[in-house]
This record gives sequence, structure tokens and C-alpha cells, in this order.
Amino acid sequence: MRIGIPRGLLYYHYFPMWKTFFEYLGCEVVVSPRTNEEILSSGCSSVIGDICLPVKVYCGHVRSLQNSCDYLFIPSVHSMQEKVYNCPKFIGLPDIVRASIPKCPPILDPDVDVNKGPKVISQTVETFSRVFTQDSHQARKAVGKALKAHHEYARQMELHNLRPPHGIGRMFPELHEEPDSDGAKAALTIAVIGHRYVLHDPHISYRLVQRLHELGAKAVFAEAVDESVLRESMKELVDQKYWGFEEEIIGAGAYYMRSNVDGIIAMECFGCGPDSLMVHLIQRGARRFNKPFLNLVLDEHSAEGGLVTRIEAFIDMVKRAKSRPSTKAVVPRLIGEEQDGIKALGLPNMGVIGPAFRGPAKLLDVRLIIPPITKRTIALGTRNSPEFACLPFKVILGSFIECLEDGADTLFMVTSSNACRMGYYSKVQEQILRDMGYKFAFLRHRSSDRGLLGVLRTIRRCTNRAPWSRVIKAYRIGTAKLKALDDLDRKASRDRAVELEKGQIERIRHSAVRGIEEAETIPELKRVL
Repeated sequence: MRIGIPRGLLYYHYFPMWKTFFEYLGCEVVVSPRTNEEILSSGCSSVIGDICLPVKVYCGHVRSLQNSCDYLFIPSVHSMQEKVYNCPKFIGLPDIVRASIPKCPPILDPDVDVNKGPKVISQTVETFSRVFTQDSHQARKAVGKALKAHHEYARQMELHNLRPPHGIGRMFPELHEEPDSDGAKAALTIAVIGHRYVLHDPHISYRLVQRLHELGAKAVFAEAVDESVLRESMKELVDQKYWGFEEEIIGAGAYYMRSNVDGIIAMECFGCGPDSLMVHLIQRGARRFNKPFLNLVLDEHSAEGGLVTRIEAFIDMVKRAKSRPSTKAVVPRLIGEEQDGIKALGLPNMGVIGPAFRGPAKLLDVRLIIPPITKRTIALGTRNSPEFACLPFKVILGSFIECLEDGADTLFMVTSSNACRMGYYSKVQEQILRDMGYKFAFLRHRSSDRGLLGVLRTIRRCTNRAPWSRVIKAYRIGTAKLKALDDLDRKASRDRAVELEKGQIERIRHSAVRGIEEAETIPELKRVL
């Protein structure tokens, strides 16, 4: 049985593991050729324009395997670590391929999510393996061999300072690629950060490594650093991991900022949601450390000439910076800021949060600042946000700026481990605001603070440690108001379409919102309703 594996995306992370697993079960592994212009064009013509470049390239590799294999192996990888989730493209990849390339071979798409627990993972592997063997013992043995190959792959790259294509070639000679120059005579050392499937695909990256060598610079990557070191370095910039493969950007960036590299190049693809925030965080950190930084954003329309010009200009700048006397970087504390008590708590204006929470905040002796969203709010947020950040990020940042202008000394934000980019907002927004010169404390309610007790603890943190009796009372009236406002909006939306007098429902709704906000007890709230 021939199993086709496209040479893209997670290929550079897990190919030795996959190949070992399938070959142990008696299959032949067929790999698509290296990326070229034909594969890129084929992939771009297969999917809609809004999909990111790596997925377009991946679909081109799938099309190149159409007549070469019996099955395609395209797993749906939700998560490889607990409470850490991958970009949606990895989760929906099998469905994207099916929808975009209807004539592709049958797809083997096991669902990989370690958050479901070891038992579910074992069941997934066992069910998946039945395509090749009915012997569960042989399947388990194949998994063991595969994991061993994966660890050896990582060890070889770290031990010999190899890039993934050369690590794969070292383990499987039939996939051998000529190694890069060791860079022993290079005058400069440049750290290159980004996703493996971008950096180590010469066609996507426009042969960045070779170009750096030609300019007298040695390139170093995240693979040369132990994973535990990357994880520790990552904590200097972000307090908690959010996305899969975050170490190869945030971890590597934080590590190389403090190392003796001469500069950092970040390479990302246009439209990548996670990278739009992670790379911005690295860029701000590099500025604090006086480390030259270049951000290259790629898509299928990128002009090679413009890219080469920017790289050459960056290397010239690094050479000039290296020739000048070094100045010691002033590095502020990057995460959090302690203070005595909360005088005014700033919240972004989301939906009905103001009418619901102003009363409970007054009960807890907290001044709540929730500025309305205006054109100025959006302008402030847009001016100070990363270029490719989404509109909600910019609106919330603008709201925070106005909160601080109105006297807030503490800001509050809800975060999550798997809610698009929202869980990462506060990490980047806090650094932007601190770089703007604002002094404040930043409180977060994480999705891990589950249950009633977790919510109550968060409320108490926002109230200068108010007595539990008042915290519970405020919680009850606050949640009751939230429910009342939600019910009101549902009814208004339903009735507005059939109102006899235009605008009557909206007038009633505005009156009701004022009444709900002013209600101080639950019985009074019921009378208002």
C-alpha cells in the first residue's frame, strides 16, 4: 500500500515519525517533490484567495501526489500539548483538501487531540491502524518505533545544528539534501525565526538561508536550541503558552534577543492570525534589547527583487551597528506590575457589560471605567496596533487607552486557551501600553479559572479583597442583570421585526436598560422587568 505524504506544513515536524510508523506496518511512503513554481501555482488555483500561503502550497503538493499513492495521510491535529491548540488550518486541513481537490486519493485523517486523554489517543491509533493491520500489538509496536524516530530526529538536529530538511536526510538517505555551509567564516550571525514550513522550504522563503550565506552571514534557527530552554525563554515574554509551535517563534525570539547574535529576521506569511501577534511581540522585545530586527511578510505575490533588497539593506545596517560601540540595553520587566489596591478598574466596552456591572462594582467600592466606542477609540487602537491585527484587537486596545486616559490604574481582560486570537490579545496589548509609557496593573480571568469559585476569586482580585459576603452579593446581582439584558435583547430582536410603530421597541429597550442598570437588588430588578 502506498501512503502519500505532502511535503508541507507538519511534514517538517513529524515526517520521520510518520514514515517509520507506516514502513513498520509494511507500507511504502511516497513523498511529494520539493516545492516549485508548478506546485505553488497548482495549489493557488485550488483554493480561495483568503487561505494562507502554506496551505496553498500544501494543496499543490497534494495535487502532485494524485496519481502516485493509494491513500493520502493528512491528520487533523487539534493539539499536541494539554490546553494548547493549533491554528485552525491544522484542524481543518483534511476537509480543506477534500473540498478543494475532489479527485484526490482517499484521505487518512486521524483526529489528534491530547486534551481528550491517553485513552482516546490510544483508541484513535488503534482504529486508524486497522487500515493496515488487525494485529493491535503490531500497531502499538509501530507507535513505539515512530516515537523513538521522532526523538532521534530532534536529537540529530540539536546535536549537529541541522535544519529539518537535513535532519530528515540524515535519517533517510533517499531524501538527502546538501547541507548548508557551516558558516565558520561568516562575519555575522543572524537568528531566523518563523514556522518550519516557511523557513525550510527554499521556494517559499526565496532561499533566505543561501542569500544570507552569500552576504557573509550565518543563519541560526530554533532547532539548534533545546526545547526546554525555548520554553523557559518564552516565559520572559508571555506568561502562558497559547498556540502550538509557539516555542519556535516566541521562545526562539526571546532566546536570541539575549544571545550574541547580531540580528533577528522573522519570516511570516500574510493572513496568519497567530503570527500577526507573536511576531509583533518579538519585534517590541528586540527594540528593548537594541537588537536589529527585520520582519518579512510573504504571499504568492511577493516580489523576489524587493525581498532581496530588504535583506541586503538589513545586513548592511547590522554591519554598521556592529562596528559602532555597543550600548547596554535597558530592559524593563516585561510581564505584570504590582501596585497597592485598585482605585479605578478599566474594562473594554463589550455589549451590555456596562449596564450589568456598574451597580455591582459600586457595591464593591470599585470605580468602573467603560468608555463608549467612538471613531476616536478605533483610531487610537489602529494607530498603535500591529498592522495585521484584527479589528476587535484594535477596538479593545483603543478602549484600554481611553480607560487609562480617564484615570484607570488597573485593566481587566478575559482570556482563553482556544478562542481564536482573543486569548492572546492581553499579552500584546499590555506590552504596547507599557511601551507607550502607561503605568497600570493588568488583571486577567483565564478560562482555566473554571466554576463558580474561580469566577468569585477573579471578582475578589478586582475589588481590593472585599469581604466574601459582598463579593457573592455582587456576583448574584451582576449575573442576574446579565441574564436580564440578554433576555431583553433576544425579545427586542424578535419583536422589532413586527412592531406597528417604527422605533417603539428601541425606545422601550433603552428605558429597560436604564432601569436594569439602576436596580440595586434582585427584587427591584424583577419589578423593572
